[in-house]
Amino acid sequence: MPKAAAPRPAEWANRRDRHKPFDLDELNRVVWDHAYIDLEAARRRRGNPLMRIGAALMFWVAALGTAGPLFAAAVFVSGGGYRKFSEDFSAGFEVQCIYIGSLLGSVAVLYFLVPWLRASHRQWSGTLAAMSVAVAVTTVILLVLIYTSDVDIYPRLPMVIPVWITFFLAIAAVIADYRLHSNVKPPEVAIDSLSDEDIEVLRASRRQALRIFRTQGLVGYGEFTDFDKSPL
Repeated sequence: MPKAAAPRPAEWANRRDRHKPFDLDELNRVVWDHAYIDLEAARRRRGNPLMRIGAALMFWVAALGTAGPLFAAAVFVSGGGYRKFSEDFSAGFEVQCIYIGSLLGSVAVLYFLVPWLRASHRQWSGTLAAMSVAVAVTTVILLVLIYTSDVDIYPRLPMVIPVWITFFLAIAAVIADYRLHSNVKPPEVAIDSLSDEDIEVLRASRRQALRIFRTQGLVGYGEFTDFDKSPL
């Protein structure tokens, strides 16, 4: 699997060898390597009031949307859609859940794909790939259930269209991640050119990594605040 030339600090913290002692200077270098991408995304959010208001909400919608097709599959089975579970069942809410689950899955993929495509420097994104693969796998499960259900109760075409759309979107996102990513580091960022808001963006990025190190036991609770307040 490809690796980002300048990984996101939180992703780097998750992959780093836990047996190595924590080094704040090493973390700061990772933050600065990824600074161009973080700052570009933050400035785009600042220029769009709707994005500022809905950023947190959309993140959770996208996170839950990854399991959208799996949720639809669970409802479809429990509702009697799968022919082995019911012989006399009429189509109902579980059909609507297929559309809802597919929509949520598509939203999850687009949430990570669209900002990545808009970025001027696209690195390999493990998050985009993982989310897209998860959605693709769950849509396959849902498709198998639909195609093995009773065709007299559940007409195939209206039900599989949204699921296939979600599946192809997820596959397209994975292909885009492989084909369009760059293997070079992002442009360097000059600290003198940054505003206080920009510095806070980079501190927030470092804080995410510090939280991971804290959960791993590499950073103590007392040290966390000192590291968080230290200069970049």
